[in-house]
Amino acid sequence: MKTIRASLVLFFAAASLSCEHEAAVPPASPADTPVYVTIYSHNERTLSRFGGFRESLAGYLEFREGMIFNAKLIASYGLKYNWQSDYVILEAIAQWEKLALEADPSRTNGKHVLRYLAEDLGVSIEVHAHESQNPEPFRFAAPPNYADLARMVWEIAGIEVPPLMGGSTPAERSLEELAQGIAGNVYETTWFPKILSGFAYQAGHGPGADSSLSGVWRPSELSDGGYAVHDDASPVIAIGGGNGFGSFEDSLAYLDELTAKLASGQVPGGRIYTASITFPEDHMLEADLRAEFEAALVRLKALADAGKIVAATHPGVIQAWKDVYGSSPNVYGTR
Repeated sequence: MKTIRASLVLFFAAASLSCEHEAAVPPASPADTPVYVTIYSHNERTLSRFGGFRESLAGYLEFREGMIFNAKLIASYGLKYNWQSDYVILEAIAQWEKLALEADPSRTNGKHVLRYLAEDLGVSIEVHAHESQNPEPFRFAAPPNYADLARMVWEIAGIEVPPLMGGSTPAERSLEELAQGIAGNVYETTWFPKILSGFAYQAGHGPGADSSLSGVWRPSELSDGGYAVHDDASPVIAIGGGNGFGSFEDSLAYLDELTAKLASGQVPGGRIYTASITFPEDHMLEADLRAEFEAALVRLKALADAGKIVAATHPGVIQAWKDVYGSSPNVYGTR
């Protein structure tokens, strides 16, 4: 990717925040209070895992087919999908999508693959950056950050991503930095995030690293002690993922437990609750994991049909939090 400099300042604070609209008033009974469930994937800047999809048309076509398969499968169950990307796959799309589209335009209804996902399948196109990692220092004096990724999506597909950071840690960002806007390292652009999903207390995934909170609130700090504390003045809205980074079975077990507690009145109703199902995209190229994922979708659809969950994009969760719950914060869990 060439280093491109432009004077455009991108403001995504209000764009893309309107999506699904559910009930007009919050349910009064815990048994009638649903859990808002987001399904999302992300890819990484780890070259050993994702670099090959950027290096050749054949590699890109394999990954692209996986993107389309996942999005269509999720949509076929009436569920919602959030697709989050780091820079390596975005560069692959920029390099190879034109050839892929020319070879088989019918596969995406004649559209760029990202526009097809967004416009035809209702996917929320989002960004996910490991900002402290620079796997290609010979190319980048400073690693591509969230502002750069948001600009890249606009450059390659004409899509304004929601003002959402698909993950961060206390070591990478502070609330003060987010309030001031993130200046690009590659592009001359400034991006103002307003939503945070996938927060981790430290790098990597696993016990003690990922936040397991449910709900929507404004964190007082991006820290171990302050993330679970609501502050009306915070510039960022957090969406809790529950046990979203566990296995499919672990994530579903968390969801089953939470919906059971709501049904029995063990947790208060009339508040917004959230949970996530997450998967790394390269793993979903494996047939066995695809079968396991579809089994999870079957269970999620049953919960949705029973009114126990509402499938939503991340922007849809925020819209429901504002419209249905009057922006009333809820932080469920301890960490």
